[in-house]
Amino acid sequence: MSPPQAPQGTLIAEALLLEPQMILAPHESFIKVTVMAGPGTDPGQAAVTLLHELELHVAPASDLLREISQDVRSDDARLGLVLAYLRRPDEHVALGRQEQYVRSAARIRLATVGSSVHDWGARLMTAACADALEQFAAYETTPPNRVANSVERTRWLAALVEALRSHGPEAVLQAQPPARPAVHARPAVEGDLSTLVAFRTFQRVDPLDIIDEARTAHGATVLGVLDLYRHRIVPALLAQAGPLGLTDTIQQTFFLTYHGVPGLIAWEAGNTAAGTADGSLEDVKVVPAWPPREPVFWLTREERTSWNRDTGIPRSVLDTPGIENGSHLYVDGVKYRAAVADSDRVGETRLFPYGRRYMALRPVR
Repeated sequence: MSPPQAPQGTLIAEALLLEPQMILAPHESFIKVTVMAGPGTDPGQAAVTLLHELELHVAPASDLLREISQDVRSDDARLGLVLAYLRRPDEHVALGRQEQYVRSAARIRLATVGSSVHDWGARLMTAACADALEQFAAYETTPPNRVANSVERTRWLAALVEALRSHGPEAVLQAQPPARPAVHARPAVEGDLSTLVAFRTFQRVDPLDIIDEARTAHGATVLGVLDLYRHRIVPALLAQAGPLGLTDTIQQTFFLTYHGVPGLIAWEAGNTAAGTADGSLEDVKVVPAWPPREPVFWLTREERTSWNRDTGIPRSVLDTPGIENGSHLYVDGVKYRAAVADSDRVGETRLFPYGRRYMALRPVR
């Protein structure tokens, strides 16, 4: 979204965190979908990709933009809609959206029967169903999306796909789609609003979840909690970094993001000292959850301009003996898993000398 006639837009997640007034003021909204197909790409696969984007991602985003454009809602209700949208589980695990995806593919297949593009319609149906099952299983059965009934939910989608293949786009299963279990609320925090927000920050809770809890527990507004978080809690947390020996921008940014502070707000705080000018931090106490359990390493100034995981091992890691295969560690705030072996090559992966052994660093997604 963007102010009217602005040259470029802002992602709605960024707008909520840094410019929430943009959502409330007159603005333009748009959804951009880019499907790129190179030479030799199967046109059917391009159609599947586009249908996937439209049904899983564009449709819910369109619903959100329509809802927040209604002036009958209060400002906080409109921002609450954006908050709920951003807090929802990944769209790939939304059974309702996956159902619409495969039903649309089945309708396209039915519409092409007897036409010159019948084979294309059949291939699209086959590929879309395979894509839905693969994507759903991949997201639903792995953290952080896995829930107690993930297997049952995956089986329900597979059964629906078989029904659509056999009986057409209006096929209905007797069993209702298994809902994701309700998330258990965290134990309540005694104290005022700032105490709640500070303690949840210490617990490294997602700030979107903090805002939602603050609205429920204290009747706070989205704008009120955002202002408290950005201009008092985060600066108070950042003030703890120096005494811990974290003095440069990269170190302090990782210190903040490790506590769950979104990267945009972390950069804002580190680069502009946002919110510290009013001298009102004395009454805000934020206890840092530092250091991480995993070892933390920093690149030298020279390494920050030249190093990547394909060029070697950072000096600070090389100078630390005893890192075992499979260990997790941080390098300049990026989490890696160490691959340690007795050979300089494991499959296609090149390893670099590490003491009497060899090591490679693999990013943790």
